[in-house]
Amino acid sequence: MAAAFGGEVIHFPVPTFFDSASTKAAMWQERSVQAVLKAHRELDLAVFGVGALDSPVPSHVYSAGYMTDEEKANLVHAGVVGDVNTVFLKADGAYDVEFNKRATGLAPFQLQRIPRRLCVVAGRAKAVGLLAALRARVATDLVVDDATARAVLDHVRAQVEIRTLRSTSAAESWLCYCQNQAFAVPIVTSTVPSWEPRI
Repeated sequence: MAAAFGGEVIHFPVPTFFDSASTKAAMWQERSVQAVLKAHRELDLAVFGVGALDSPVPSHVYSAGYMTDEEKANLVHAGVVGDVNTVFLKADGAYDVEFNKRATGLAPFQLQRIPRRLCVVAGRAKAVGLLAALRARVATDLVVDDATARAVLDHVRAQVEIRTLRSTSAAESWLCYCQNQAFAVPIVTSTVPSWEPRI
């Protein structure tokens, strides 16, 4: 991938998750790690996907044994619906999750400093996680299959309808709709397997 984008590979020899936040804090002071963190701050393009807790094909984060069953249950209890770069997100895009203090990936506020952020997602099971990522404003551009894009819209419409039922005026209904449109990014969708982009 580095060659395709004219970049260079920089290895980051740290665990996906540290066993404790204090261990991560200590490791982050090492000169070798500081060099990689400096490279993170100089990125002009990020390409990433979205992980989902309940995807039929789980991402490496959930399937590689990094977490215990109890830790996964705690994430669900905390309202986590997915992750971006190993940082867990709640449905509203918030990432104030205790486990994130041990994660090594870029947090949304760090991703937002990168000028171009390309998010690539496929699979309806990732729709809720993708919506959380969009609400966290981590992407400037999105490549997504048609079914997943429609699933995201279905989730948004369902939430708008619930809020509209509680509204007392057309103005309030419109406000509810607008509050859910916090993800205005260029979107390319395609049908599988042809992958012919439709804008």
